[in-house]
Amino acid sequence: VEGYLRASEFSRDRVDDLAKHLKEGDTVQAMIINVDRKNRSINLSVKAKDLSEETEAMKQLRSENAAASAGATNLGALLRAKLDKDKGGSNPQQ
Repeated sequence: VEGYLRASEFSRDRVDDLAKHLKEGDTVQAMIINVDRKNRSINLSVKAKDLSEETEAMKQLRSENAAASAGATNLGALLRAKLDKDKGGSNPQQ
C-alpha cells in the first residue's frame, strides 16, 4: 500500500512544489481521505487533518461556553436572579 499526499492537500496556502517541503519517506501526520483498493493506494491530507482538529476545538470551546452561561442567558433566569437580589437586599417596597 502506498500513500499519496498531493500538494493541494498539504497546506491551506498555495504550494507549488511539495518537494521543497517534504521528501519521499518523511513522516507526517495526515488524515486518510480516500482508499483505492484496486490500485492499493491511499490519499492523504494534512489540510483536512488540521481543519478537523480546528473544528473539534471550536465545538469543544462552544460547548464549554454554553455550559458556563446556560443559566444566565434566558429571561427566566435573569428575572429570578433579579428577584433573589431584591429579596436579599434592603428593598423598601416589600
